[in-house]
Amino acid sequence: MAELLHLQNAILEMVATGSPLDVTMDRLCREVEAELPEVVCSVLRVDRAGLLHPLSAPSLPESYCAALDGLAIGPTVGSCGTAAYHRLPVAVTDIATDPKWSDYADAVLPLGLHACWSSPICGEDGCVLGTFAFYYRVPRGPNPEEQAVVATCLHLCMIALERHERVL
Repeated sequence: MAELLHLQNAILEMVATGSPLDVTMDRLCREVEAELPEVVCSVLRVDRAGLLHPLSAPSLPESYCAALDGLAIGPTVGSCGTAAYHRLPVAVTDIATDPKWSDYADAVLPLGLHACWSSPICGEDGCVLGTFAFYYRVPRGPNPEEQAVVATCLHLCMIALERHERVL
């Protein structure tokens, strides 16, 4: 629990002092991955046209992130695109067999990632601002500790994204 408080304080300070959004999200992902070494963390932004844009994924290859950039959200667009589309968390426990990943599994399975849990980051007005995701190296879903971390991170991401939008 002390780790979550430290994370909250660090990210809120970065938001309050105007740190760049990508730097703030990188810090968030890196701290989460240090606390939960069995996960690979990512934050994607969803633009007004419904397109995904990676903000932070420090443990994912640049080529994978580039493939995600500009992808339209939809009902079968992996975990993140589907979560943003439905505005609901999506836990895919086995990427190899889940139809939401049928068009994208070949890009992620060779990276040694076999499951992905993504949650939409919604603004105060209900609009989807982005997604926050955990990738796993084995087929599985989230555990209670991870659920608590994600609940905290979703709120922090919402604050950071909304502040960024207001500043622009």
